[in-house]
Amino acid sequence: MLFLRSVALAIAVTAMAGGLAGVADAQERKPAAPATSKSQSAAPAGLKPAQAAAPSASEQGDRKPVLVKVAILDVDRIRAEAAALKELRAQLDKYRNTYKAEIQKEEDELRKANDELVRKRSVLSPEAFEEERRKFEQRFVDVQRKVQQRRQALEKSGRTSEGSVQKVLNEVVAQIAQENQLTLILRNDQVVFLATDLDITPMVLDRLNKRLPTVKVPDPGAAK
Repeated sequence: MLFLRSVALAIAVTAMAGGLAGVADAQERKPAAPATSKSQSAAPAGLKPAQAAAPSASEQGDRKPVLVKVAILDVDRIRAEAAALKELRAQLDKYRNTYKAEIQKEEDELRKANDELVRKRSVLSPEAFEEERRKFEQRFVDVQRKVQQRRQALEKSGRTSEGSVQKVLNEVVAQIAQENQLTLILRNDQVVFLATDLDITPMVLDRLNKRLPTVKVPDPGAAK
């Protein structure tokens, strides 16, 4: 921001200088005016007719430097070590394993039903076999739909819980920024060099764990 202001100021000064030079050239090319009284033609001492006084400080404007206080936050570490997020992952894994076992059982039953259908083909009439095949295909489609619905419900429960953690995390970071008068917080993967005294991750983790030590994941099976 300061660099941009300096560039703007340089451009403005250059334009001003060009304008004054144009005035000076025009005055040099202008024919001499008729002599006038001494009081009208005399220029102030030390000031040439085509020369302007230096701009005052008020004309230049205040160019106070902006103080920027930067801090670094390791988001990956927050996600890995925050107590609430650890609990969230554990609950999601529990639901996921339960669903996996249920789906595995239904898939085993489908395989048995398919084997049974193959054995019946030689003893059933074409019409009866076609009816059994249609029922099997519908059952297969129902299982696929159930798998899709459970995966979506699990993802929705995870997003809801993560949103609760993110809300508290944002409040903690904003509070620390205000207390330390920080104007800019960057992710650690956005910087090339990191001084340890700029890292606020431990402070954020400590406060986040105290404010939100755990989080409840909504039951995905209850979402219809």
